[in-house]
Amino acid sequence: MGERNIKTRVLIFLGAFRLHTYFTNTVCVCRTMTDEPLIIKGVTAIPVSFKAGLTHFMYAKKLRKNGILIYNVHPLMDARSLFEFFKSFGEITSLRYSPPEAQAVFEFDTVECVDKILSTPLTKIYEFKLTDIHMPDRHINQNPEWVKDYQKSKSDSETVLQDYFKKRIESSKKPDDDGWITVTKGIRP
Repeated sequence: MGERNIKTRVLIFLGAFRLHTYFTNTVCVCRTMTDEPLIIKGVTAIPVSFKAGLTHFMYAKKLRKNGILIYNVHPLMDARSLFEFFKSFGEITSLRYSPPEAQAVFEFDTVECVDKILSTPLTKIYEFKLTDIHMPDRHINQNPEWVKDYQKSKSDSETVLQDYFKKRIESSKKPDDDGWITVTKGIRP
């Protein structure tokens, strides 16, 4: 019985050692991968952060020799702020921006500018300065917290909606005065 117990302990130790080795190697691989750009099917991720610490990913794809297509342009970004941001990579010869499609096309004077954007490492997060937008005072007075802190208002609205739907589900399960439970078509508790 004692020999069997020792064999079991040795097998458990070897299994734990293998798992430790596997996860250690995986973590090391992940650390080295972040120094490289994140490229999926020819599209490079460009991490940017705003003033509030919110991180957003734009995606870049090479179009022509000196052209680059930027996907997933945040709604708060405009042509002026995009121009100022990408100007740091090199001289821009043309910019076409389409807010409804959340895309922008840049033409640079050299190929090195495009290569610099496409070789952005995942660890590098660029600071993106938004253009100051003058909003009428009536909008600021109606929702001052929403204008100042978008993420806070988003989480607040989500909690309000969750509370509303919880109350609605609970009220539909309770019987009325006569003992009947209201059932709606297509919704099952």
